[in-house]
Amino acid sequence: MLDVANLVCNVRAGYDFHKASSVEQLKHATDLMLFIHGAAHAKSAQVDPELYWNTVNNFLDEYF
Repeated sequence: MLDVANLVCNVRAGYDFHKASSVEQLKHATDLMLFIHGAAHAKSAQVDPELYWNTVNNFLDEYF
């Protein structure tokens, strides 16, 4: 399925999934972003809620 989506995207938009780089695209970001990486997908708040919410709240306090 991914190969078909890549082919369609390549034909219609000239974009190849295999050449995509999130790191390169982040170099062009102009908005602030907080990335939280850890535990299973979307479970960081459940694994360590205190650390998770302190991190989110500190980010918001500092930049907003």
